[in-house]
Amino acid sequence: MNKLKLYDLARSCLVDFTNGDVTASILKEYAVKGMYSLLSCLQSLGIDGKKSRLLALPDFTFSRNDLRYSSNFPYGTILYIDANDRPFMPLGFRPNCCGITMVELRESDFDINSIRQRLRQLHRLDVDISVDDLNRGNHFVGFYLDVQNNTYYALIHGSFSFVKSGHNSTPGLYIDKTTFWEKKMQVFHDGDINYPYLLDEAAEEYFDAYLQHELHTKTLRGEVASFLFPQSRIIFNKTHEGIFSLNTLVLGAYTSAKPFNCPVLLSAESDLPILQINKPFSELPFALYGCPHGGGYSLTHIDSGSYNVENQLYSLQFANGAIMETNDIRKLIYDYRHNTDRVWTEKYGYGEITKKLQTKYNLKL
Repeated sequence: MNKLKLYDLARSCLVDFTNGDVTASILKEYAVKGMYSLLSCLQSLGIDGKKSRLLALPDFTFSRNDLRYSSNFPYGTILYIDANDRPFMPLGFRPNCCGITMVELRESDFDINSIRQRLRQLHRLDVDISVDDLNRGNHFVGFYLDVQNNTYYALIHGSFSFVKSGHNSTPGLYIDKTTFWEKKMQVFHDGDINYPYLLDEAAEEYFDAYLQHELHTKTLRGEVASFLFPQSRIIFNKTHEGIFSLNTLVLGAYTSAKPFNCPVLLSAESDLPILQINKPFSELPFALYGCPHGGGYSLTHIDSGSYNVENQLYSLQFANGAIMETNDIRKLIYDYRHNTDRVWTEKYGYGEITKKLQTKYNLKL
């Protein structure tokens, strides 16, 4: 297939569930380049990949992770790879098992001073916890009040560093943090495309390693919850940055084979909506329910813009007509979106908001 037709195919694979703001519009062409690279790689293996789909959700945005960003993997997406049932795993994706553990608190647990002290001691709880695991980037611990029944909740957002480089006998998932995958991986080269991937048994081995890391991560977040809030009850513990199945990758979304409830993290100053997800995607060849995980980064003060694939250059126009060109929009000023929950439920009809919790505290220590 020639380049133009392959780009057309890549565009047809993108399913637009975005909120339609300027940031989302700019990043669509960036995402299409990522799909083009994936399809080019698949077709070099004799796989047409035509049924692959990139679901761009209302929190669709850029990733701040260097390799993921340079590999054209946008955030706020679910990627289904049509590899004709052949195990295939792209390595620029970099799953880190990041997710949320949410607990219902007893009144005696809601003592901010005690929690603050225990939070500073977390790295002593387990050797697998690094001192910055729950405060780097957008990781944090949040506290919320259900005003109707006067119940407090806490939410732990984060991942653990061992996922990147490895844990005990389980290899790490970041190819720049471990040498384990070097002799197993292959790289597709074509012009400016350098696409590292695993195939067949190596892809299955990577998926198995991911599952072990995800289980350990969720267990460890549960231990953290019990340490911080001894009387609490876990009501939600799910990954939003990982692998749903060998052919389905998740970057900033919750997924399940059946309906579920989940919180949606909008921003530190926003209330916390709880969504009930009750409608599966019709664009996929299997039953999958999904929900955006949060607000997603949104560039501020930008009126319009575009992405030039050939030059890998963004052209952005401000309200006063001034133009900025950049090859890295991560360095610009951004905010978090505040309407992801409403876009998902009201515009696209994939669930309903069952309640909103009042945000009380956010801790990054």
